[in-house]
Amino acid sequence: MSLPNLRKMTVSLTNNDKLTPPQVISILANEGIKISEDEAEKIIEIVYFLTEITMEQILKSNDLNQS
Repeated sequence: MSLPNLRKMTVSLTNNDKLTPPQVISILANEGIKISEDEAEKIIEIVYFLTEITMEQILKSNDLNQS
C-alpha cells in the first residue's frame, strides 16, 4: 500500500471544531484507504498528541529566541 499524498489532503476546521472519526474515515476513503471507527479514533489521538508536541517545541523555540 502506498502512502497518500499528504500535501493535497486538506481539512477545513474552525477554531471550535474537532476532528471526528467520520471525518477521518472520509478523508482517508478519498485516498482509497478504508479504516474502522476504532482506527479513526486512534489516528485522532495520534494527531492531537503530535500537535501538542509540535506546539510545545514551537513555544520553547520562541522563548529561547526571545531571551
